[in-house]
Amino acid sequence: MRKYLTILLLIAIIPFQELSAQTKGDAELKDIWQIIFGEKKKKDSLKARKERVVEFGALPYVAASPSSGFKFGAVTNIHYRLGKDSITQKSAQTISLAYTTKKQLYFYLRGQTYLPRNSWTADIDIRYNNNNENIYGLGTGTPVDNEWLLYYSTVRANITMMKKISNAFYAGAGINYNYYFNIHGKDSLPDYYINYNRSLGIAQDQSVAAGFNIAALYDTRDNIINAYKGILARVTYSFLFDILGSDQSWQQLWAEFRAFQRLTSNNRHRLAFWAYASMITTGDVPYMNLPAVGYDLFGKSARGYAIGRFRGDKLLYGEIEYRASITRNDLIGAVAFINASTASAPNAPSIEQKIRLFEYIEPGAGIGLRLKLNRFSRTNISVDYAIGRKSQGFYLDISETF
Repeated sequence: MRKYLTILLLIAIIPFQELSAQTKGDAELKDIWQIIFGEKKKKDSLKARKERVVEFGALPYVAASPSSGFKFGAVTNIHYRLGKDSITQKSAQTISLAYTTKKQLYFYLRGQTYLPRNSWTADIDIRYNNNNENIYGLGTGTPVDNEWLLYYSTVRANITMMKKISNAFYAGAGINYNYYFNIHGKDSLPDYYINYNRSLGIAQDQSVAAGFNIAALYDTRDNIINAYKGILARVTYSFLFDILGSDQSWQQLWAEFRAFQRLTSNNRHRLAFWAYASMITTGDVPYMNLPAVGYDLFGKSARGYAIGRFRGDKLLYGEIEYRASITRNDLIGAVAFINASTASAPNAPSIEQKIRLFEYIEPGAGIGLRLKLNRFSRTNISVDYAIGRKSQGFYLDISETF
């Protein structure tokens, strides 16, 4: 516990030392790297940094969430522009390896790449997890007493390529592969998990989802890491087939919308909105492949609840966040947010209570601090505290939630 407190104390001391020393002449943009290591040489000026083709950074990684506890490891962020023109959007990839205080192991390769002049874009999500997670049954409104700790490993490879059709609109296709294996409880599996999979003729200790998707994207964000303005709209429709190795054949819709609005011309006050729908449209789905909160690309939805707290065949989620700069040099910021989730229970023979969408709505809310890690990419260290219904969580990460 002492080393965790030391890490948090160091994070807190750095910005307040800068704030106390700040004068009128110090109101220029700064970030934590600049404060720790000092000013760069002339060749590392702002203009030079902006013109670089590749920005590469590797650093020790500390994070925290209710689902993982504290997470320790290394992360490499690669920001690059594949075109020499100013039109080409910057691409971003994150490679991370981490181990948690809950004995979980994570490896991720995730990000978005834009080819020259934004002619194509590629979404990449490759991961291996040796994980554990509490499950609670299906649908929102499930009681906390249903909690059951599940252990499993996951291999995932989702890659989607989309071609630019016009302006910020893209369309394309990709592959989906998601393999859960070595699924087990500490002593046994819960009855609601066993009965659901058994009623559909699905194995209890593993599940495979393999297929392809078609996708469309509209993206006008001014920065894919930390947007000040613009919108993102994404629709992905996935086809999973037993002839390709899936346990069952089913189809799934993912529809997502994000909007970012400046409230002041200097970007010091902003609103951000995020909503998504994840729905099984046809077919029978293994328990662990059902939509759940926190199963978005970066596992960031439903702050205030653990990943997988609410699960069902149809899931709707929404969140709004107010973002503000506290210091004049944008080193320190703050956020306040609210969110809500609702999920329905699938129409399976083992489900006695048919829970519908909006029958139960699970709210969450919280506040947080932001510390500018890199002003060129707008990367922040985020520290959040959130509460939900009979739930709460502390979050530490290097990125915005969305």
